[in-house]
Amino acid sequence: PLPEGWSRVSFATHLRNSGIGVVTSDAFLVSGAAIEAVRVCLGGRASRHEVVNSLEVAASALSHPPAIYSSIV
Repeated sequence: PLPEGWSRVSFATHLRNSGIGVVTSDAFLVSGAAIEAVRVCLGGRASRHEVVNSLEVAASALSHPPAIYSSIV
């Protein structure tokens, strides 16, 4: 699950806006309510540098509240 302050939609949107493809937990739901989570796919054509950079962006987002990103223009 995502840390408090992030919804699955806001986190996914932030990462997509950073060029990182993720899918919200809704896509994997069998029954019940979706949890606040996303899935990251590490497959596809990407260099090691691109993967590392993307994971660093995601890690930074997880450790900072969403408000910091809404103030950056």
